[in-house]
Formats: sequence, structure tokens, C-alpha cells
Amino acid sequence: MTAPTPQAPAILTRMRQATRRRGPPPKPPENVVDYDWSRPHHFTAGQRGRLEAAARQIADHLGKALGPLLRSDTGFVAKPVDECFPSAVDPPDRPAYYVPLRSPDNAPVGGIRFPAPLAAAWVESLLGGTTSARTEVQDLSPLEAGLLLDIAAAMVKAISGACTAAGGTALRHEPSLATWAEALPVDPAEELCRLSFRSAKEDASAAVLASVEAVESAEDAFQKGRASRDDADEAGADEAGAPAKPAKPVAAPAAQAEETAPTLLLTSAFLAPLAQDAPASADDVTPDEIQARIASRIEAAPVTVVAELGSASIAVGDFFGLEPGDVIVLERTLDEPITLTVDGQPVARAKPACCGGHYAVEVQDLRRYPRLDLAV
Repeated sequence: MTAPTPQAPAILTRMRQATRRRGPPPKPPENVVDYDWSRPHHFTAGQRGRLEAAARQIADHLGKALGPLLRSDTGFVAKPVDECFPSAVDPPDRPAYYVPLRSPDNAPVGGIRFPAPLAAAWVESLLGGTTSARTEVQDLSPLEAGLLLDIAAAMVKAISGACTAAGGTALRHEPSLATWAEALPVDPAEELCRLSFRSAKEDASAAVLASVEAVESAEDAFQKGRASRDDADEAGADEAGAPAKPAKPVAAPAAQAEETAPTLLLTSAFLAPLAQDAPASADDVTPDEIQARIASRIEAAPVTVVAELGSASIAVGDFFGLEPGDVIVLERTLDEPITLTVDGQPVARAKPACCGGHYAVEVQDLRRYPRLDLAV
């Protein structure tokens, strides 16, 4: 190890002084949030809004398609779109069946997830039996698997109709049931969108529960106010003689609520057309509007204006002999206007001026050029 140079302490001292002069690091803006690396961020907020509008259309199509098939009032409500990676799709504590989905060109684009309890309930409904509480994935009989695939086919037809109406492409399903790994063998870095739905009946139950809780909250507040105005003994007697309140309905846990509807999982690339702005139809734009748009683009294009003070002709030898302080006399006089040019073409005449400490020109007259006749 070499000994430190004599200048080292002085250098360190100057570095410390410079650090102190800089002061503490600036605080980050209040609206800054941590970037969540655990999920993709393929779509902007506006695009996510358009995706959620498409998801509502898909939910409406699903309800209309499955109602007659299941012979029940089946309706769905779309949840907010969630972006995720394949590793976050298949919760180990929630068994499910998967139907692979492909694009018209046979590329894998996702799958439909049927929670095991929901799949069992729908299959039992088609068989005309009672719903069995199936809490784990079991080997389905050929008849049960065929019925579940029939449901998937009806769903894919409805989803394809909604996607094509929103500017996307159609879907097709593989006639097989599989786990997620078999359904979509994609790279772990593949970006997916989870279009989740919940039963419309669940929304109605939640509204009823909220109403009951609001009424009971008002009743509790009234009872507490009355008790505060009574004596302690009377309040105790009232409490002893009061009938027992009915138990509050208990909301289903979130894990159970998510099992009331299937989930649609599609790649972000497949859903990208649904997130874009709808292009304007050519029939909605007149030729005059097209011409006006082209003209506005041309008028907004930047150009460089050059002010030419004048010119002079000198010999090459004189040019090479120029030195600082030499004066070249131009052909224009001081009171003669100068020329403004754009791309070498004269466009106006002006006189020299100053503005805000800068050289400037005051336009005196303009050369009138005929407006471009843009043909469409």
C-alpha cells in the first residue's frame, strides 16, 4: 500500500466543504409513488379506461349468452382490469379448470378460468341435479367435461362478438380442459390482463346488506342517545327487557366472492386494439375538412426567417486578406429597407430595430403569395 500524498487531506477537506455547500438532497414530489415491479404497466390510465368499457360489454354479452344455456337469470358485472404476470394467475388455494384460448392465426392468447365450485354448479345445473360443493379440482367424467366445454364455447362466442365490436379480433377455444401451465405455455415475462367478473346477484346482495347495516347503524345511534338521557337504572332495565336484535348478515369473504364468476385472462398484445381510440370513419370527414386539416398542418410547420442586411462583391485575394477591424461596405444605405427571406425566397421588407436587448426587424410590407390549392 502506498502512502497517501501530502495533497490528500486538502482534497478531502475541499470535498467535504463542497458537500456541505450543496445542502440536503431535495425531497421527492408528493405525487411520486413507488413503481410496482410485480405487475406489468402495459396500458396507460386512458387505455385502461377503454379496456374496462370493453370488459363491461363482454359482461353484458356473457349474461345474455349463458342465461338461456343455464336456464337461469345469469348476469355479470365487470371488475376493474388487472394487469399481471403468469406467475400471479393461478392461486394454489383456489382450484380451477382452464380452457385455452387462441387467436384466429392459432397463437395462444390466454384462457378462461372456471373456479372449481362454479364449474361444478354449472355442470350440475345442466344435468338437472343439485349443486355439489366441490372445493377441489377433480377428474371430470367425459359428460361433465363436455358440458363445461359447451359453456366455454358459448362464452367464447359472446366474448368474440364483444371484442370484434370494440375493434379487436375474434377468439376460438381448444376443446380441452387443462391446468394453467398447459393452457398458456408462455414466457414468465408475458404481460397479461385479468378481466374478472362477479355475479350481478352478488351486487344486489351487497346493496341489501349495505341498506340493512345503514338502518341498524341509525337504530344504534338512536338507542345510544336515548340511553344517555335516561337514568342508569332505567337504561339497565330497558336493556334487560329489550328483545334481542337479529344478527347482522355476514358478507361473504372476498375469496368466496371471487368464485361466483369465471375469469378471462388475455395477453396485453391481444387486447391492445381494444384500448386504442376508435378511428374516425372516412365517411364522417368531408373533402373540405381534409383540406383544412392539411393546410393547418402546413401552417403550423416551423420555418426559418433570415434578415439580409445586404451584400457586397470583393476579390478572393481581398477576402483572404481580411483582418479583424476591416469594414466591408454593403450596397444598401442605412435608411434603405432590408429583405426577409424564407428558404431563399423573399417574403417581406423590413427595417432594422431592437427589442428587449436583441436585434430585431420591423416588417414594413409583405409579398402576397397565392394560397396553395390543395387537391384531395
